[in-house]
Amino acid sequence: MRALCDEFGALLVLDEVQTGMGRTGKMFCCEHDGVAPDIMCLAKAFGGGVMPAGAVVGTRAVFSRLFGNPFLHTTTFGGNPLACAVRAARATADCECAAAFKRVFPLNRARNMRASLTVGAARIAC
Repeated sequence: MRALCDEFGALLVLDEVQTGMGRTGKMFCCEHDGVAPDIMCLAKAFGGGVMPAGAVVGTRAVFSRLFGNPFLHTTTFGGNPLACAVRAARATADCECAAAFKRVFPLNRARNMRASLTVGAARIAC
């Protein structure tokens, strides 16, 4: 898909609302296939289960063409001060724990569940 988008000059937009933020064993599901989107939609786990938050993120090339100031873009919750403060606190905590993030239990659990489901699905398919 990435190659087709590049060939035809189209943007690759991925919806990581359900699958992002470690739910599949990697930070973003697209990492399993080594795909880098031009635009990615995030929500649900993005707020850490504490506060609803959503975001549309994109490459510098995409956002520089769309907006002079990328912070002018209206997101799901329109810059709600409480949601932004909670997300900023989470981002700070995430940055402080970045070195240990790969060992976080939910990511390991998601990896193990994915492996088990893959084996189970293969057995059912036979």
